[in-house]
Amino acid sequence: MYKEALEIKTNAFFQVTTIDGDMCRRLMEFDKNLEVRGLQHRANSEALLREMVPATYLEPLRKLVDVLNEDRFFNRMTLYDPQLYTTTPLNRIVDAAPPESYVSYRFNRDVDLFLEAADPDAKKRIKAQLEGWSANHDRLMPLFGTVDDFIEDDNITVSISAYSEKMELLREIEPHSINLSTLSKHALQALNGNPKGGGQQQLDTLLIRARKAHGATLLSIADGLSKLIKDKQGNLE
Repeated sequence: MYKEALEIKTNAFFQVTTIDGDMCRRLMEFDKNLEVRGLQHRANSEALLREMVPATYLEPLRKLVDVLNEDRFFNRMTLYDPQLYTTTPLNRIVDAAPPESYVSYRFNRDVDLFLEAADPDAKKRIKAQLEGWSANHDRLMPLFGTVDDFIEDDNITVSISAYSEKMELLREIEPHSINLSTLSKHALQALNGNPKGGGQQQLDTLLIRARKAHGATLLSIADGLSKLIKDKQGNLE
């Protein structure tokens, strides 16, 4: 009797999971209730980002971090010298990044919907996100500068030297910022029917770079961007 009940529950679990294709939909629904029950994973992430940058740069930094997730197999351990310990500050971007990027999940889902069914609403959402990501690295560039640079924050010139230690941590994800904006420009032009030149080999090299981990995080929309670019380029050939 117990065995039969267990089999029914197990089959029902995998049936629900398989219907959606992955666990993200269920995780997003469950995630909504976690803060009500006392967890502060969202609030802590936001607080960490606020500590890292002046207010002017919070929105573009959040836009980047929202499409990152932690690297697999505890590869974050390679970041720490000396070795990670209970007293090690959890103050890096990987600590603010979500374990699963829901922004990336929705974007990749919209790409599939647009490519499979030419859904006009999905195309609008994709285009709006690509436009934002295309310009995002330019907005973040001062954060990847030197301690002699300055940040303009609410009409007050703030020496970036006050953020020098945090800037070193931000530079860990600078390649993600570059790759996100570069690939988004390619994807936006492909979406508009005017793909950028440079050849397939150059694009493949860019996609390989975009899938590499930096700062123990992964750019989790790389596959969606790749799919969109290659599909639109193929249709134009």
